[in-house]
Amino acid sequence: TGLAAQLSGIALIGLSSLGSAASIKLSRLQGSEQTQESARVMWRALVLALLFGLMAAFVLLIGAPWCLAALGVQKNVAPLAIRFVRMIAVSIPFLAISETCSHLLRARGDSRTPMLVGLLAVGIDCALSATLIPGRWGFPLLGLQGAALAVIGSRLGAALILLGITFRALWRLDVGLWDSLKDWAALWTDLIQPSGFLALGHGAWVLGMTAYAAVYSWLGTSPFAAIQIVQQIESVGIMFSVGFCAACLSFVGQALGRGDETETQRVISDVLKMVAVLSVLASCSMATLTLVVQRLYPKLTTETSALVVSGLLFSALIVPVKIYNMVLATGVLRTGGDVRFVTLCELMMAVGIACSYVLGLNLQLGLLGALAGKAIEEMVKLFLFVHRYRSALWIHKL
Repeated sequence: TGLAAQLSGIALIGLSSLGSAASIKLSRLQGSEQTQESARVMWRALVLALLFGLMAAFVLLIGAPWCLAALGVQKNVAPLAIRFVRMIAVSIPFLAISETCSHLLRARGDSRTPMLVGLLAVGIDCALSATLIPGRWGFPLLGLQGAALAVIGSRLGAALILLGITFRALWRLDVGLWDSLKDWAALWTDLIQPSGFLALGHGAWVLGMTAYAAVYSWLGTSPFAAIQIVQQIESVGIMFSVGFCAACLSFVGQALGRGDETETQRVISDVLKMVAVLSVLASCSMATLTLVVQRLYPKLTTETSALVVSGLLFSALIVPVKIYNMVLATGVLRTGGDVRFVTLCELMMAVGIACSYVLGLNLQLGLLGALAGKAIEEMVKLFLFVHRYRSALWIHKL
């Protein structure tokens, strides 16, 4: 299942990039009340998502043996793994539809529906897994195949619901599919080109995080185990900022679409004030958790527990910077069409990785040295993002 998740994650990078590009364009059109063009963008995004999902599914169906071999799957479990990956591949077109529809609905100002459908999909997955994997209530014991069927069922259910809601909005706007697709130039400039830059940025981030993981692993077993716990706790604190990014994209995009510079600045100012409160709460929560690390993880050695405590305290200091960077990059700069600048800034991960290696390994500062290298990357990014925002060069005519 872990290998299948990695392969599906590659497809998800492309889908997320397409959805983000569509959201940026759609939010601007919503603000300028160009309803007909909004419908065309929605149609284009749905068609591209379906084509991408079908292509990714085909590649996995045909290339599952080679993909798994490249990931180092053991020969004794290879047949089972290939069957599981191919079943998961069937669900990728459903994932493409639901992911894209979620982005489109959020861009139109409806964040509640994607959240509720996402919760429903999780419920369907859990219910089907509990039924099909062990074979309860008259169903046969399916094991790993049952887990795959649960994923397919949950993704299919989410796709049907979200697609129905999206189609209802399209029917009200009365714009046909062919009318939306015949403008190939708009298809390229509005979606395909920005999606490519976003995908490059996401890909660079994935490679960067893999390189950071390598540095942490070279520090030794205890530091590597400690950083896994620190990152899990940190991800919970950062998770809530994702909602602010989506809200910021929608509100800022609509303000830009109306051409109201004063309202745009007011919206961004309000969002950043809320982010300040959120980041302080996240930082304090992480620092407070250091008091109960031993209770939460009673089987940790004394050395690993001490590393978790020091890692959490250090991360608590830098997590506000990470949250600000996420909101500024995703919710502000990208919404203004400054996709290339944000993508180029991802290259700053190379600086952080180099600093982590030098401080953590060469200077033998251990885990705190490696985390300091990551902090340097975040501080450099914050400087670049703030400078770009204040220059007003981030606002592009889409």
